[in-house]
Amino acid sequence: MAQNLGRPEYKVKTVIMAPVPSTDLGMGSRQAALDWYLNEVLSLFEEKNYSRVELSGLYILEEAITGGNQELVQRIVDFAHTNGLKAYWIPYFGADGVAENVWRTLGIDAVAYQPNSYFYDVNSGERLLATAQQASSKNIGIEIENGPEAIRQWDSFEKALDYLDASVLYNFQGEGAFRAYYQWVLGYERYCDPTKEDVTFKPGTLAYERGRQIYESTYRMMKGTLKISNRSMPEAPEVESVDGTVVTLKARQGYEYSRDGIQWQTDNVFKGLAPNTDYSFWQRIAETNTNNVSMISEAVSARTGVTETTHNYGESWKWDVENHWHECADCGGKKDLVPHIYGDWKIITHPTATKAGSRERNCTVCGHTVTEDIPATGNAVISDTTSQPTAAPLSYVPQTGDPFSLEICIGLLCVSIAALVVLVYIRVKRHQTVK
Repeated sequence: MAQNLGRPEYKVKTVIMAPVPSTDLGMGSRQAALDWYLNEVLSLFEEKNYSRVELSGLYILEEAITGGNQELVQRIVDFAHTNGLKAYWIPYFGADGVAENVWRTLGIDAVAYQPNSYFYDVNSGERLLATAQQASSKNIGIEIENGPEAIRQWDSFEKALDYLDASVLYNFQGEGAFRAYYQWVLGYERYCDPTKEDVTFKPGTLAYERGRQIYESTYRMMKGTLKISNRSMPEAPEVESVDGTVVTLKARQGYEYSRDGIQWQTDNVFKGLAPNTDYSFWQRIAETNTNNVSMISEAVSARTGVTETTHNYGESWKWDVENHWHECADCGGKKDLVPHIYGDWKIITHPTATKAGSRERNCTVCGHTVTEDIPATGNAVISDTTSQPTAAPLSYVPQTGDPFSLEICIGLLCVSIAALVVLVYIRVKRHQTVK
């Protein structure tokens, strides 16, 4: 906290309760019991030697000063002053010791008067006015009271707002006024801590909204900037149109709008939403020169439309062993996905009788290249181009343009003719002999 405030020397001021004992607690007298308690508290606190906490005063727990406890109250005040501390008192409405100014005689440093209208069935406005008038005449402060019921029950919530409104009407807001607080703090700070949030305190619910109103209004009261509450609860907003990722609510003069119950805007148009998604929207009456924002409305739901994604396809092809396609540079999406269309094989390395060769062919669309080996041919010779065989032939057949010996061919032809003549002669001789 000290670092956040930019004040490294900052210490939280702490006030510790000082009860008025009703018995001597086995110490011989009530005075002895009180003295033991006060000395023990101070000793334990000093022993801890806190670096960020400062003991600044004692809170007199007794809420009325009478003849039966006045001496003990004086003892608490004297102990506080002797040890450089302040003595604080918070009497209930109409308590003994207030009207008679006994507290001032005893030297009590500060008093916060309890209205008690939050806890009792009284006219809240009248009680707060009477409390403010007495506090003003006595130059004392006022206690701000509320409890957990305020975030669950409308009548308790309104009573809590009555106190805040009274601080504006009767001028006890701001940093110059002395105030004490009696409230269920957990209920009003819990909504701003997501780690503690449950469905009861989900933004947009009544409990959450009441807690927010009390929490934020209390802060503004401390700063002196609070305005009178607006307890209106507007009806749910109307959806005027849904266009892809844009939702437009029906505009109303003096209203503001939200899609999460936390962040608010005066513009009734919500842009940049996710497509095909459900959203909830609320509205409330905006703050004016005299009034705080109103309560939040019920929610209205709207679903955005399905929008066509704009892809960034390049001119170059992407491919794998089977297909080629154009690919989106943003999302990786594919279009024009088709199989490769290959041209003819081209010999890269001719095979020999003992060494394999290689050939390749290219896709005529994307340029993808496929290469494969050609087995060794023995005595065969492979041409530079073939139609597209998948394997080398089992036997060699001479092709046009292959080197060949003419002399060998003529010799073989002569041998064949001679053999044919011999065969014909033998058949003729056999035929004559038979005759």
